[in-house]
Amino acid sequence: MRLEPGDTPAAEGGERSRSTRLQPGEERPSQTARVSGRQNRATGHPRTRHSVARYRGLFDFLRRIHPAEAGCYGIFRRLRRLGHRLVPRAYAGWATDWCLALTPAGPQTGASRLRRLGRRLGPRAHASRAADQHSVPPHSRCSIIFLVTPKPSISLVIPMFNEEANIEHALGFAVEGLATYSEDYEIIVVDDASTDRSSMLVDQAAAANRRIRVIRNDYNQKLGSSLRAGFAAASKDLVLYMDADLPFDPDVLGRAIRALYVTRADIISGYRLDRTSEGFKRTVYSYFYNFLIGILFGWPHRDINFSFKLFRREVLQSIELKSEGSLIDAELIVKAKNLGFTIQQLGLDYFPRTHGNSTLSSPAVILKIFRELIRLFPDMRRPRRKPLSNRPDASVSGKTAESVEVLSS
Repeated sequence: MRLEPGDTPAAEGGERSRSTRLQPGEERPSQTARVSGRQNRATGHPRTRHSVARYRGLFDFLRRIHPAEAGCYGIFRRLRRLGHRLVPRAYAGWATDWCLALTPAGPQTGASRLRRLGRRLGPRAHASRAADQHSVPPHSRCSIIFLVTPKPSISLVIPMFNEEANIEHALGFAVEGLATYSEDYEIIVVDDASTDRSSMLVDQAAAANRRIRVIRNDYNQKLGSSLRAGFAAASKDLVLYMDADLPFDPDVLGRAIRALYVTRADIISGYRLDRTSEGFKRTVYSYFYNFLIGILFGWPHRDINFSFKLFRREVLQSIELKSEGSLIDAELIVKAKNLGFTIQQLGLDYFPRTHGNSTLSSPAVILKIFRELIRLFPDMRRPRRKPLSNRPDASVSGKTAESVEVLSS
């Protein structure tokens, strides 16, 4: 072979040296091709160069692009090859969508070429993204699970005795709270032989809302008997007990349901955050009574006589309540605790009575609490679960509801 001035002899193996001049029409082999031609003697795979040298080779490759020889389309073709190596797959879909969104101003503009590039790379990018998603094992994927608190069905039991100043107001706010936080609800008002206009007001409310039902006692049987009658008529998943003078905002029902599911409790028992608004005498009575119940049964409770108690209906199906007076709150909580049910306490804002008169702090009521406590102490300390034959099933609940509707009509 004839050497021109400035040429050097070929290297061993027939390859030209780096200073060899190319003949007209002959391309200089790229550095990438030279690197890929070398193989590992042990494995036979192409050798991998250090990352710095690899990027230096890519930069040299870009510098060798000459606009007069390759043209504008050649530049984009080489940039596309570079993009396959440098652009992560995570951004490939965004980049191709951006290319497809470009509006070409002419057939030879850069925008039109990028648009054609997007058409070619778009299906590949989306296919690779889907393949990557399905190739990851399900147990190793990072996912976010959104938990939504379900809306249960609730039975609200309200004992009532001469509450004409409060019952209509309490029912209005109770319906609002139950409609917001429950899927289905019923309100069972137990009229303990009221002598004022309370019965007429409840009948009007029951006529306007079919979910309000009334149970009437023939004579005044006190709080315990009224609650036992209302609990027996309850047919929903959860049961809530509330006094007729509206001692708390029914909107807290959402917090109580959330606490019931979060803590996986069976009973949510509310306590008053501030009890001093009742007066000095009732505050002393309340503290002493809670302290006495904690000493006798070995489990302290902050406010065992507060009327907010939300519990699952299975609790009532397992506990046999016997109290006829105001001891029924303590009997329910103590027996449920001794039978293994989970009880959580929730602090609530307390609204003292502003209309009507309360008879729960009278000396006769307090003496009856102590008499029942002495009589029911052994049963409360070691309660027995209610037999299955005595538990109300669906048919019994339906008959009870039907009889209550007859009474309300």
